[in-house]
Amino acid sequence: MSHIKHATIGSMVASLLGAAVGFLLWGKQLDYSGPNRGIMHLVGWMGLGLVTVSVALACLSIAFLQYLAARERAAASARERRVHRKLAATDA
Repeated sequence: MSHIKHATIGSMVASLLGAAVGFLLWGKQLDYSGPNRGIMHLVGWMGLGLVTVSVALACLSIAFLQYLAARERAAASARERRVHRKLAATDA
């Protein structure tokens, strides 16, 4: 299960870096002069926050689905071991 945790942390760091780079590239196009300066900074930070939260939520959703798949595999393997033990007990 630790590999899922490491993949989740890595994807969240990558999403933060991607959001920061996207924000910086987009921020060059904003109008930071005149009366709209404060509003444009607020809009930029809101955009960065929205992108970061949505990507982090997507990463956590993927990690949760991976966790469910791993749990399902573990349960199937436990059922298979039980069946093999039962068959071995009846053969003896």
